[in-house]
Amino acid sequence: YSAFIDVHTWASERKRAIEIRDSLAFFGAVLSNESSAFKRFLENYPQSEYAPIAEESFYQTQFSEITGDGSLESYELFVQKNPDSPLRKEAEHAIYQIMTRNGAMEDYITFIQKHPENAYRDSAWYDLFQSYLTPYTKDRISAFDVSFTDHPIENFIARELMLVDYLFLPVNANAGYTYMNVN
Repeated sequence: YSAFIDVHTWASERKRAIEIRDSLAFFGAVLSNESSAFKRFLENYPQSEYAPIAEESFYQTQFSEITGDGSLESYELFVQKNPDSPLRKEAEHAIYQIMTRNGAMEDYITFIQKHPENAYRDSAWYDLFQSYLTPYTKDRISAFDVSFTDHPIENFIARELMLVDYLFLPVNANAGYTYMNVN
């Protein structure tokens, strides 16, 4: 098909030949199910009507090829090698889940230190804060603020310090619940 397309630029059948060529090439990439095949398709036929599907397939297969074993190292490698991938956030989430699965304060601290650019860094700070608050007292909240001076949750901590001495009870309201301050 490529020879016909290149030689017969004037032919009325050229458009149909391009469609068939692209279809066969895309089908070949699908059959191989390898990121390199989708990449090659995109390089050879960037204007193809199959290009958007090929691009999505490229990212999906690339992600699967690198992270298929589900290990922390494979997700870290994926983020390192593919910082602009639309699946980066998915890999970052997996890193966060794996590193903090035990819910220990040390796990959150290690995650924050090792992955400061991760999209789930702020979630780690909130989770660290929650795990730190045993017991839930004004002194403990203040101690967190002193112990972790580089945290990005200043407003949240200020709000917690303001509300820590209040007692809120649930109240049924309009087929739902709200909270009433009893202080």
